[in-house]
Amino acid sequence: MSKPRIFLFDIETMPNVADIWQLRTNYVPFKMIRENDRMAMWSGKYAGERGIITMNEHEHGQESMVKGLWHHMNYADTTVGHNGDKFDIKWANRTFLEQGLAPPAPTKSVDTLKVCKQNFRFPSYALNYICPKLGIGSKLKHTGHELWQGWEAKDPAAIKLMIKYCNQDVMLLQRLYYRIRPWIKSHAVIGLLDDKGRPTCSNCGSTKVHSRGDYTAAGYKRFQCKDCKTPLKGRRQQLSVEQRDNALTYDRG
Repeated sequence: MSKPRIFLFDIETMPNVADIWQLRTNYVPFKMIRENDRMAMWSGKYAGERGIITMNEHEHGQESMVKGLWHHMNYADTTVGHNGDKFDIKWANRTFLEQGLAPPAPTKSVDTLKVCKQNFRFPSYALNYICPKLGIGSKLKHTGHELWQGWEAKDPAAIKLMIKYCNQDVMLLQRLYYRIRPWIKSHAVIGLLDDKGRPTCSNCGSTKVHSRGDYTAAGYKRFQCKDCKTPLKGRRQQLSVEQRDNALTYDRG
């Protein structure tokens, strides 16, 4: 069967430009917006493959850039992003809608921000806090808001730096994804996508799994992946008919 397609991606956007009367404005009516926010670029890569794919509005145009992202999201079995469910996927869907594209094929989404919040107690869940804390790198430093102003002005240096910044985010995302993969419970079952005729890890597809020598309370045999360390269990109960008959349950009426 086909190799699993895990697409890690990150989107950079441009801000709304609006008329305001005071610098401390808390609310801006939409009628005061002069220029709407928009997608500036995206970068992505497939887990286990070399090279980063990147497209931006200056080099490819908005239409081609958006269609390029749609193609990869439609092709992927699983998408991975940091705050991807709330930000990147919704941004992508908005641009697909605006261009009249159909929704991409449904995929499993792995949001590394959600996985970290569900499993770990960190002071911050920002990518630039967690990755240095785990010793797997840090975000690229840049000039702040001036970078976005340079992008808007089509400054070649700003364009180059923005692309480099986004690409670095994707590399950090991949390292974080690999590091926390044993904790991911929403992953597509990769073992079903790679028919090797042997027990296969559901999260990374490795056949290097070993029995832990014990069973769950429901009688399923426990395993663990030697590559990504994901805890696993078999799909068949190892209980005898007599054991199942004797395992009584609570009477809820």
